[in-house]
Amino acid sequence: MRTSASRAAGGRSPYGAEAPFVPPVVRVLAASGPSSIREPARGTGVTHSAASQTVAQVAREALVSFAPGADARQRIVRLTPKAESLLPVLDAEGGRHHGRHHAA
Repeated sequence: MRTSASRAAGGRSPYGAEAPFVPPVVRVLAASGPSSIREPARGTGVTHSAASQTVAQVAREALVSFAPGADARQRIVRLTPKAESLLPVLDAEGGRHHGRHHAA
């Protein structure tokens, strides 16, 4: 079954990635703002490793970007303008993002 978001992208997922947690990761980041991988992991109910892999996949589609964190081991992930532009489509599909997203 294709969603309205996939129809809007010509049949391809607008998230680019095939991982099942991509839309929730985008929604978590929209709600929480820039954060370490820990927040999307908690928000989607997956391990840190799984969230890290999913975020990396989403990054390949230019939906998130990274900035250095508090130490060399941490990276802060944030939505890109491309991802921000998808939020109305996600909302229309019933996945409200709670409106707390932050601009980069």
